[in-house]
This record gives sequence, structure tokens and C-alpha cells, in this order.
Amino acid sequence: MLTEGNQQERKYMLTETERAWLAGFWDGEGTITIFTHKERDGQEKICPTLVVVNTNEQVIAHVVDLLDRLGTSFQIAEVKSKTDKHKDCYRVLTRNVQYIKVVVEAMLPYLVCKKAQAQLMLRYVNKKLNQRLENKRPRYDDDEDRELQKDCQLLNRRGKFPESSTTTREDD
Repeated sequence: MLTEGNQQERKYMLTETERAWLAGFWDGEGTITIFTHKERDGQEKICPTLVVVNTNEQVIAHVVDLLDRLGTSFQIAEVKSKTDKHKDCYRVLTRNVQYIKVVVEAMLPYLVCKKAQAQLMLRYVNKKLNQRLENKRPRYDDDEDRELQKDCQLLNRRGKFPESSTTTREDD
């Protein structure tokens, strides 16, 4: 398990420029989300997820190199297009809370569009990591977790935000 000292060291294994580039790329092409899904046993589970998808193999290789240098491990998959109209793409994904914490902390100062999602994500993963340190089995069904998940989903929602939303978005 990564200790706080190790996380700090790993965060700086990238230059400031590389951290800013990664954040900009994630702002434009990635997703920072917390969603729910049902397990086979019918139980609902909250899943923190960092994912980026792109059709350019070279840019994905660069992202993977940066993530590797941060000491994280992501699933990398080539996704074949179902039609000839679209290119095949590459998906880089993790749901590991330790890796999410490292990557989000490295990008956070430079994120613009997804800064709010990153802050919610950090609250969620820090809570889970603290529960592990206290030798408690992380719970995925408490009210705070569900609120963080709903807030993140609202931020990631497509279309215009309702006026009553706590998020703000300027019209284009």
C-alpha cells in the first residue's frame, strides 16, 4: 500500500509541465466519475473511475508512460469500432482508489473543467483509504458516499444544468 510519503514522492516523478499536460488531456478527453452498478448478487456498488479514451495510439502511449511514472497501473484496452465510420480507440481505466488518489492529486492543480469532479473523487477515495487504515471494511452504502456519487454524476451530466443546481456553468 502506498504511504502518504510515497504518494508525495510519486506525484513529483513528473515535471510540472507533464502534470499540467496530463490534466489538460484528462480535462478534454477523460472522465472522472463515481457511478453505481448492481453486482450479480443484486447489491448496488459505488465505483470510482478514472478513464480516458482516444483514437491516437501515440498519445495513449504517452498517457500510459506518465501514469506508469506516477507508480500507478491502469487497464489498457483497444476497443474495436463496430462500424467502418469510426476508428478503433484505446481506453485507459482504473477503479483502484490508491491509484486514483495519486493521479488526481498530480493533476488537481492544473484541472479546469473537471476540477470539481476531482475534488469530489478525492473526498471519496480518501474516505475509503482512511477506512482501510482503521482496519474497517470500506462501506459503499452510506449517505455521504451516495451524495458524493450523485454530485459527481450531476457534474458529468450532458446538457444544460437546472437553475437549482449547486454547480455553475456559463453558457457558450
